[in-house]
Amino acid sequence: MNGDERFETIERIGGHICMASVGVLSLAIVLIGGNEYAGWAGISYFAIGPLLTIYYSVMGRKKRKRAESIAALTQAANGVGAPSA
Repeated sequence: MNGDERFETIERIGGHICMASVGVLSLAIVLIGGNEYAGWAGISYFAIGPLLTIYYSVMGRKKRKRAESIAALTQAANGVGAPSA
C-alpha cells in the first residue's frame, strides 16, 4: 500500500468508528436509562450527521495539507523553484 491508500484506509476506518460509536452511545443510553430513555436512544442517531461532518472536515484538511507537502517535496526534488546559478 502506498501513502495515499494508507491514508484513505485510515480515513474509512475512522468513519466506521464514528458510526459504531453512535450505536454504542444509543445502547448505553438504553442500558443506563431503561425503557424510559429508549426514545433518547433513537434520537441519538441524529448525531451521525454532525459527527461525520466534523470528522470528514478534519480528515479533508489533513488530506489537503498532506497533498501540499508532497507537492512541495516533489518540486524540491525536481529542482522547481530552486534559485539558478
